[in-house]
Amino acid sequence: MSLIFFIQPLIVILLSFMVLFLTHYYFKKSTHDGTNIKLNSQIIMSAEVFIFLFLFIILLPLKDNLKGQILSFLGILLSATIAISSTTVLGNIMAGIMLRSISSLKMGDFIITGDYLGRISEKGLFHIEIQTEDRNLVTIPNIFLIAKPIKVIHSSGTIISSEISLGYDLPPDLIKNLLIEAAKNSGLKEPFVYTVNLGDFSILYRVSGLLSEVKYLISANSKLNDEILRILHKNSIEIVSPNFMNTRSVNDLKFIPKDSLENEAQNLEVIPEDTVFGKADIAERLEDKIKQLEDIKNKIDEVEKVMGSVSEEIDKKTFQDKLNRLKEFEIRLNAEIERSKNDLNKEDS
Repeated sequence: MSLIFFIQPLIVILLSFMVLFLTHYYFKKSTHDGTNIKLNSQIIMSAEVFIFLFLFIILLPLKDNLKGQILSFLGILLSATIAISSTTVLGNIMAGIMLRSISSLKMGDFIITGDYLGRISEKGLFHIEIQTEDRNLVTIPNIFLIAKPIKVIHSSGTIISSEISLGYDLPPDLIKNLLIEAAKNSGLKEPFVYTVNLGDFSILYRVSGLLSEVKYLISANSKLNDEILRILHKNSIEIVSPNFMNTRSVNDLKFIPKDSLENEAQNLEVIPEDTVFGKADIAERLEDKIKQLEDIKNKIDEVEKVMGSVSEEIDKKTFQDKLNRLKEFEIRLNAEIERSKNDLNKEDS
């Protein structure tokens, strides 16, 4: 068989590699689709592979009945693959589309699902990736997120709570005032206290407050507990249940650290979220910058349209100055986006 019959199939192969490379390059450099870049690229590149495979078989120098048999075999193989993996692959794809249609999950959001707590650092066709409080990256299939309830920490603020049990000999009003003061000192807004339970030996209190900066969720819990310890010990209130006396005699010893009564400890603690959620922070900033870039491009288009209808030179100069400022801002945003993408690649490596 002459080699000339294989020219067209070879052209299809070369063309397919070229198109796939250009598609990958475009989506890698694209700044228009935000968190949907990876999803769109995976869907489009998968469709391109199937189209070029179909063209390759059609252009092979084979008899029509043999081509039909090959295409039928591929159809059966594809159908069998879909049937076997429908509960996983297709389920994840459909779950991913459903999650994006709901639009409840954004880059950088804190989520709690199952036993996982972390911030979203990546969203793909089959999964989302979260960065947990130990800085590790956990990949969660989309189908898992559909099957399990997802708790999304609201970006405008969330309630932080802590519980403590104290004896009946302590005035409840005093305890509530001290707990509210501790919540205010920890940075929480609009604090309040519940009397949760009246136990056999102690009263269970729950103090809560609004945390507006949700990115500091982990350290906020720790800070609230630290402030509760500090303010109760400072007011000579020991945090130990009266039931403690029934298990070990301690000769009326007060369980309050002496240092907390004499000196207030200096706060030298490092904020852990700045180290823990590195990739999630970068991904969130990248998404915000991409949205800003889209807004700037829309403003540039609007100014250029208005400039075209302005006849006065003074007005033209005013719009030209505004256009120049917008374009300078666009250049800076593009540079920041590239740096953020490079930082994300470093986090992945």
